[in-house]
Amino acid sequence: MLSLKHILTLSLTLLFGFIACITAYGQEQSFTMEEAFAYAEIHAGEVRMVQADLAEAEAQIKETTSIGIPKVNGSIEYQHFPQIPQTLFPNFVTPSVFDVLASERLVNDMGQVVQNPNLPIEFIPLRFGLKNNLTAGVDASALLFDATFFIALKGARLYRNLAVKNVDQTKYQTRSKVAKAYLATLIAQRNLETLQKNVDNLEVTLNETTVLYNEGFAEKLSVDRLQLARNNLAAQRESILQVIEISENVLKFQMGYPISESLALSTTLEEALGTARVEELTGLENFSPSQRPEYATLQISDSLNQIDLKRIKAGYYPSLVAFGRHSQQFQRDNLFDSDESPRLPTTVVGVTLNVPIFDGFSKRAEKERALARTEKTRVQIEAFEQSARLALVNAEASVRNARLNVELRESSIALAEEIYRVAQIKFREGVGSSLEVNSAQSELYQAQDSLTSALYDLATAYVDYEDALGEL
Repeated sequence: MLSLKHILTLSLTLLFGFIACITAYGQEQSFTMEEAFAYAEIHAGEVRMVQADLAEAEAQIKETTSIGIPKVNGSIEYQHFPQIPQTLFPNFVTPSVFDVLASERLVNDMGQVVQNPNLPIEFIPLRFGLKNNLTAGVDASALLFDATFFIALKGARLYRNLAVKNVDQTKYQTRSKVAKAYLATLIAQRNLETLQKNVDNLEVTLNETTVLYNEGFAEKLSVDRLQLARNNLAAQRESILQVIEISENVLKFQMGYPISESLALSTTLEEALGTARVEELTGLENFSPSQRPEYATLQISDSLNQIDLKRIKAGYYPSLVAFGRHSQQFQRDNLFDSDESPRLPTTVVGVTLNVPIFDGFSKRAEKERALARTEKTRVQIEAFEQSARLALVNAEASVRNARLNVELRESSIALAEEIYRVAQIKFREGVGSSLEVNSAQSELYQAQDSLTSALYDLATAYVDYEDALGEL
């Protein structure tokens, strides 16, 4: 029996464990950008769907392989005949007994029936079988040769490779989507941080101006303007909070992360932009379209078209199938009377050779369609090679323009901050107006917004550049 001390210890242990579980559940999970990629490659909806396609392709290989494996089937059939069927059979009895009938004067010299002119003499009804028929058998068959089977098996394995490449391609595309959603959230958070700094600076200016106004060194209009600016920033802050929430939800969706759970980003904007700002762009010097995951998918599709052509040609070849059957049959009026009749065994083995002779030109039509699909795939490959190079050229240009734009915005920020600082000093010393301060403040806010937008453009342009290189 447990003592009071043991009961208290157990109760406290369970209580603390329960509290720890609740606390752990309530804590938000933090992700770096790479961790977000890894999470999305497992949980994203699109990835999970192509994983299901891969599982289906693997099952299709098994299904195709089963065609060449011998088949064995058992069967039991029971038939009961309340009225046993009869069959009209040529009358072989009458000639043998004609002399007897004649001696009994049942027929005349012409062979005609005397007493019963309606009695048939050409056919007589005969009954075959008994009322109950029970048959139990085993059938077996094995494919000995079929050229289309081996080609179809090769095609199924190649289709599995296509499914694998589709998984890789989807994961790659998911990384791009997650990266852009992650960066959009970081930019929105940076906007909030910048806005909060502006609010803090504005509060200081408002307090200083209020003191000056109370001492008679500033106008009431200056205080009102600053209060209006503060209210505008407060409204803008609420808008940014909504943008952050929406951006986080988009990121969660792209990752396959539960929307209702909290999520924190541990990669900073500076870390995310570090490589984008300094990496040397290599251009088309060492680039090959085969670096892109889409290229491998198109190549396998072309190989599948070739396999399909071989399958159609193999359809003109004969096929050979071996078969066998053994059955035990019981025919009795009383099914359970073992003395009535013995079982009747039957065994048969053989082979079937199927030789295609004329199919109404169906294979020729199939071949024409397969050739058209092959040509279409090859045109797609050529178009992709051109578009991949074009995408890389455009991505490089976008990164260069984005970098230049960021540099210009950063210099504009420095000028706007200096103008705002000087305007504040002039206002405090009584040689400047509040209108000048407000104007400089608006220009600073506009420069900050432009820089944030330029940083986002640079981040997304670099993601597109890595995507075009096949190195994301």
